[in-house]
Amino acid sequence: MASLIVSINDFVLEYIKRSKNKEIAGKIGADVMESVKCIVKKHMFEPENGLMYVSVEPMKILSREMLRLNGIVVRRMKPNPVARSPWKIAVNRYMPVEVFNLLESYINELKLSSLKKKTAFTCNITMDDSNKVIFRFLKIANICENVLNEDDLFQTKSLKDGAKCKFMVTTEKPLVMHYSYKRELIRFQICYGCWNMHGIPQHM
Repeated sequence: MASLIVSINDFVLEYIKRSKNKEIAGKIGADVMESVKCIVKKHMFEPENGLMYVSVEPMKILSREMLRLNGIVVRRMKPNPVARSPWKIAVNRYMPVEVFNLLESYINELKLSSLKKKTAFTCNITMDDSNKVIFRFLKIANICENVLNEDDLFQTKSLKDGAKCKFMVTTEKPLVMHYSYKRELIRFQICYGCWNMHGIPQHM
């Protein structure tokens, strides 16, 4: 087993040496060696200890969470909302820090948010572009399998009277995500509207 690790390490060093971008190659090499160590420990240690080194795919966890979130939001969309918070839905979900960090990085890399406030304890992300919300949320939700389409994202099917509820994301009504690092809790807040069978808005 030691010879395998040494051989992989030599291969990684040679890859870095030949690479034109030494910085990127170094990061890739470090990740490869860290993964190799975890794989070896997973199979060589006793089962109860080896389980500590089982790798997970946080993006798939995030994908399933987006599907659950969409289902909760859609179920809470009512054509006759409560007076306390009309046309607004807030959902609290427990989310491990590692999964939220992935979501935050994804949003940052693609410049999806219009405003972000971050401290050591909390992170607030605001999005005010509906097109970006549709495209990126669908991309995350469909990582495991293509089960969600645009007509299902944060909107209901036609109700009995022909009315339909759908999310609204604008500068005045942004999508807001508030995350607590201590509680590992994310609060997802979104506004929505309702249109009758003739397409006339009922939420004005």
